[in-house]
Amino acid sequence: MRPFGFVLALTLALATVTSSAARAADKADACPYLPQFKALESKIAGMPPAAGLAAIARYEADQNNENPEACESFALDQLMSAREKKLVFLAHGKTRLHAQSAFHCDALLDGTTKCNGVFEDGTAHPLSVGVRPRRLREAATLRIESALPDAQLDGVYLAPIGDLLDGKPAARLDATAGEITLTPPHQLTALIAIFRAPAPWSYRKLVWYFQ
Repeated sequence: MRPFGFVLALTLALATVTSSAARAADKADACPYLPQFKALESKIAGMPPAAGLAAIARYEADQNNENPEACESFALDQLMSAREKKLVFLAHGKTRLHAQSAFHCDALLDGTTKCNGVFEDGTAHPLSVGVRPRRLREAATLRIESALPDAQLDGVYLAPIGDLLDGKPAARLDATAGEITLTPPHQLTALIAIFRAPAPWSYRKLVWYFQ
């Protein structure tokens, strides 16, 4: 059983993450979007995810698209995440489990899998943003499948959420040929796949949650 101090700290941490996300959303909603951003948003709405990511990368690489308010970066990050989660999944027989969270950064925090970019890495706070963990009822061998453009799997990690909240590093898994074997966890647990990828970010982090 966690001590009261831990529960209080967890409550405050969840409140901080929720508040930060709300501020970012408010800032994005109030953003004076450039006409070309609105055109990009409309253009990629009907594109396959990989093509949409390529269009976003081209947009970000063009200095003429830089918004002086710098607020479009939040919306661009969200557009990327939505498409990346569709392109990375765990395969188990005919079942496909798409990633539930996606983060982007240029460097991982030393000794961890923490990936802070435009948004702070919220891996340890899935419930605060409405992510529903999946139930793993028996041991399963899963294969990580990715259609992320030009991305290479760099490592696969497993970490109970409680350990992440305590600042403990995630355990690296043996992911030969992208396959891993999971057993039912005793508590809410994050499965993390780190990819190296080209600009606009050096690392892409995809996360699944099990309990």
